[in-house]
Amino acid sequence: MPLVRRGRRARSGAALVETAAVLVIFLMILFGVFEYCRLLFMKQLIDNAAREGARYAVVNTTDPNLIASTQAVINTKMGGFSNYVLNWNVQVYRADISGNPVYDYQSDKVGNYVTDGKGAKNYIQFDAVKNQNYVIDPSLNKVYFTLDTKTTSITDASGAFSTYASANGVTLTDTPTNAAFGQYIAVQIDCDYNPIVPNMLRLNQTVHLRTKAFMYSEAN
Repeated sequence: MPLVRRGRRARSGAALVETAAVLVIFLMILFGVFEYCRLLFMKQLIDNAAREGARYAVVNTTDPNLIASTQAVINTKMGGFSNYVLNWNVQVYRADISGNPVYDYQSDKVGNYVTDGKGAKNYIQFDAVKNQNYVIDPSLNKVYFTLDTKTTSITDASGAFSTYASANGVTLTDTPTNAAFGQYIAVQIDCDYNPIVPNMLRLNQTVHLRTKAFMYSEAN
């Protein structure tokens, strides 16, 4: 029985399909490695900038422009790479032992209060049973914290008030210049990282990065 030989043209078509399939997988791996390395580089750069900013802040609490000066140090440490991310935001504040912000409260004729993101006043109340101050969140739950009348500030070891503040737009954090010797100053950096080919790697259009460094104040 004579053998039937397949033509070169049929084999060429199969090779083309196989090459295309392998090439797609290869490019996904290549861009994935490149993207992951780029993300790690940016995260490491931000971590280092936050750490160096905190180091500067804890020894310069007498600087009246401490927040702006610390932000300038951080931008210098970033070496211009902060321009390659979106929504770059640096916060410098006095922190509690957990690194949560120490918030300021305000007072009027009615009493002490904090202001949410809509400008509404949420008055601070006192629970005699627990011997703690609290505010009522939108779900009518009590959010407990410690009130410092000397510095007109709120400390929150449990993190409950920080969660409430973040969810409701409370942004009045205590200035780091109020941190006494041995108290914490924190630097928090937030930004949105842009992947080069998010669709190809099935990533979100942006990846949110957050890092925080907090250290003991050494100046006051």
